[in-house]
Amino acid sequence: MDTHFVYTTWPDADTAQAVGQACVEQGLCACVNIFPPHLCLYRWEGGVESGQEVVMILKTTAADVASLRTHVIEAHPYDVPVFAVLDVNGPASHAPFINWLQGA
Repeated sequence: MDTHFVYTTWPDADTAQAVGQACVEQGLCACVNIFPPHLCLYRWEGGVESGQEVVMILKTTAADVASLRTHVIEAHPYDVPVFAVLDVNGPASHAPFINWLQGA
């Protein structure tokens, strides 16, 4: 079974935590990490914007990525939310962690 991390960003920790908790409770991912607010600079509608946001990484399996994507996109307040899937399989990954994630 393939293992993936999903990188997302959120406007604040409370929103990220609420969505992340729902994802874990619904079995869409095994674990969520939410990082403290940071400065974000981005291009939007022809200009450069700045603001604070938080990063959330969701740890899941390939079988759950589509359902997780649907949940995250529907719950997200941004017009164009980040949902980037990173494949973490391979010999460099720690096998006991991968086994735990797949069984969670």
